[in-house]
Amino acid sequence: MAMKQLMDNYSDLSQENGFQFQFHCECCGFQHLTPFRKYTRGALGNALAGSMGSFLGSIFETRVEKKWRDARDNALQKAQEEAAPMFQRCGSCSNWVCESCWVPQENCCKHCSVTMQAQLTAQVVGQSAAAASQAFRDPEGTAPASGLICPHCGKPAGKGKFCQECGESLGISQCPACGKPLAAGSKFCGECGQKIS
Repeated sequence: MAMKQLMDNYSDLSQENGFQFQFHCECCGFQHLTPFRKYTRGALGNALAGSMGSFLGSIFETRVEKKWRDARDNALQKAQEEAAPMFQRCGSCSNWVCESCWVPQENCCKHCSVTMQAQLTAQVVGQSAAAASQAFRDPEGTAPASGLICPHCGKPAGKGKFCQECGESLGISQCPACGKPLAAGSKFCGECGQKIS
């Protein structure tokens, strides 16, 4: 299977005797651990390098290191091919996200989704999701360039708690721990679980 793009959402858990990678969703933190792939030349190469003396041992060690890096690169390619079906790249923020965080209709993650933002706003101001979704879109039906669109007047609201155009309360504050928007009256952050006082 050909990869769409090289994935950068992984941790390299490789060791001298083998290769393993952990891929993660950059939205919710879901993790996929690839199987450990043994590399038998690693231990054997180190034993041989140690027995050859300093000059020959260092030349041999350099070749062993190159072979290990090449084997690691091959193992990473296989691991990415294995993990690729589990993750999508967001068209807005370029994060790699899992199936749960992916909004295929909008080719983006749930954090960048206009529909998801509209549903949050609908909960906050008590509107229907359809009305809030319309308020989030500009007249051409595309996502706003920056910030929220006020559900009351339909203009860019800015980044404050009140609309900079009409002055109506947006009913949204930010979590002090993660900075994600909070609905008015929230007792806990829906993203990180931080207790809100």
